[in-house]
Parts: sequence; C-alpha cells; structure tokens
Amino acid sequence: MSYTTGPAEWSASGWYPIVTFWQVAADLPNGQRVSDGHGHRYGTLVLDAWVAIAQPPDWTAELSDRIRRYLEESADRERELK
Repeated sequence: MSYTTGPAEWSASGWYPIVTFWQVAADLPNGQRVSDGHGHRYGTLVLDAWVAIAQPPDWTAELSDRIRRYLEESADRERELK
C-alpha cells in the first residue's frame, strides 16, 4: 500500500506487527491533545463534510452555526472532564 504522507506525518512510518500495535496503543491516551484537523480529531469539520455530501433539504447556514456551537461546547465539556 502506498500513499502520500501529510505535513504532520512521519514519512518513514510503516506497519510492523506487534511493534506498531504497541506504538499505537501507547499513543492513544494523547490522541485528544492534538489540535483540530490532526489525527482523529476533526472538530466541527465533520459537520461541513456531512452538509456537503448529504445536502439536507431546507438546510441553512443558521442551522450549521447552531450545531457547530453545540459541537464546540460539547468538546469543551469533554476536555474539562478529562
């Protein structure tokens, strides 16, 4: 499998059974400490993607803003709990 790495990704990374498992397992506790858009932390980008892909009928920018605020508030509460 071959792909182009992103700017924040180490280009020499690879899959090594057992070794890679433990590297990923050790990295998971820090997975929420990265900024939005990195790793598996997408922030509110998912909202924009679903709106673009699904194109809900009668969707408005106001509805997107309302949901975006809710997602941001939820993320803030989650960070406080951790």
